[in-house]
Amino acid sequence: MASSSSRKSASSASNRKRRNARAVRAGSAAGSRTAGRGGRRTPTVTRSTTRSGRTVASVRVGDLPKSGRRTSGSLRGTRSSGTFTTSVSGRSAAARDRKSVKQEERSKPKRSKKPLIVLGIVFAVVVALVVGVVVLFQSPVFVIEDVQVRGADHLTQTEIDQLVVVPEGATLLTVDAEAIERSLKRDAWVQSVSVSREFPATLGVNVTERPVGAIVEVPVGTAQTIQRWAISPDGIWLMAIPSEDSEIGRNISPRIYEDVEAAMHIIDVDVGVRPEIGAQCTDEPVLNALAIVSGMSTELAQKVKLVSATDAESTMLTLDNAIEIAFGKAGNIRDKERVCLEIIAKAGEGKVAYINVRDPERPTYRAA
Repeated sequence: MASSSSRKSASSASNRKRRNARAVRAGSAAGSRTAGRGGRRTPTVTRSTTRSGRTVASVRVGDLPKSGRRTSGSLRGTRSSGTFTTSVSGRSAAARDRKSVKQEERSKPKRSKKPLIVLGIVFAVVVALVVGVVVLFQSPVFVIEDVQVRGADHLTQTEIDQLVVVPEGATLLTVDAEAIERSLKRDAWVQSVSVSREFPATLGVNVTERPVGAIVEVPVGTAQTIQRWAISPDGIWLMAIPSEDSEIGRNISPRIYEDVEAAMHIIDVDVGVRPEIGAQCTDEPVLNALAIVSGMSTELAQKVKLVSATDAESTMLTLDNAIEIAFGKAGNIRDKERVCLEIIAKAGEGKVAYINVRDPERPTYRAA
């Protein structure tokens, strides 16, 4: 009996082995057909969805490839009855990557828009200013209604009107001030000009004139005729002085004749002197005489009425009390003045007729 039971058990075990072997072979064949040329078996996955929206998959352990291919998502589960149950996260790797990129972008420092705003405001202000200036220049605002010329004492109103030309309809913004200045400077009397805009409707023209330094008696022709010329202290020929009762004399400024009476006269000028209005004098004796009178600083300068300018070394001054002074070249002017005043004071008024101060350290004089 015992021998019979053991034989039955061995037979049953042998039958189970044969059944298992056939099952393995059948599974291998099925896996081979499914895998195709790659030779790999495709695991059988059973999926189900829970109430929370998560996907649960069941994979047979025997069907997993040996290479241990990584599955997208996280795997969790327990092995039970030859089956490994996994839980695949519903959030894909791509979604996690997008979230990571967004987090990095949020973590980057944001550029401030303030510089762009400031630039925009500055640009708008500049454009507004340009437009405003253009509108003002083209509009009839600040039209010139009055032109006031100041300081032109040696010019008549007719001469001023000819030199100061303001176009009709010109405004304080559009008037060509430089053109007015250039026009006035063409006149020898005018030394400098400044134009001012006096809103709302007045144009101011301020003139600085050259003063009369002396009246030069210039011989004309064969020296039979003398022509008086006004010359400035810096040696600019201003104008020829006409006879006061002539037509030209009646039409020039009266201030000119006042200066002729007050100014000293330079006489005995060389016949070759040729004055031109506005030109610089080049005659050395005349320039030496001007330098002497312009350089004096005491009351002696006010007493000089005539200067003989035959040559620089022989320059002779004649005072209003008829005293003659051999002054010579325009050097050591202050010392020569001091010596002359000391001699006149020591001798007494009216007691001196001639003084020689060409060398102020060795002066001589002659009594009247």
